[in-house]
Amino acid sequence: MQVDRWVFFDYNVANRRMQKLDMTREFTIIIERDPESGWLVGSVAELPGCYSQAPNLVELEANMREAIQVYLETLGEQEDSGPFPTFVGLQRLLVTS
Repeated sequence: MQVDRWVFFDYNVANRRMQKLDMTREFTIIIERDPESGWLVGSVAELPGCYSQAPNLVELEANMREAIQVYLETLGEQEDSGPFPTFVGLQRLLVTS
């Protein structure tokens, strides 16, 4: 006895998931040097709480990529994971104390 099986596939959901996987985003990394350890500490301006550290820039870049990927994965299956805050710039202020 042959049974026909039909598989229904939601192409809209699949397309949205594929677009998420293929999406390239640019993030701003703010880099500071820890005064105690001398290590570099990077934080992502657009992703509050996303940061990492490393002894040099090459390792920091790799660590930051991983931190961003993990951060974005923790957003889960939300349909809209943005918009993220937009980095505007840095400003230095001279303050007399």
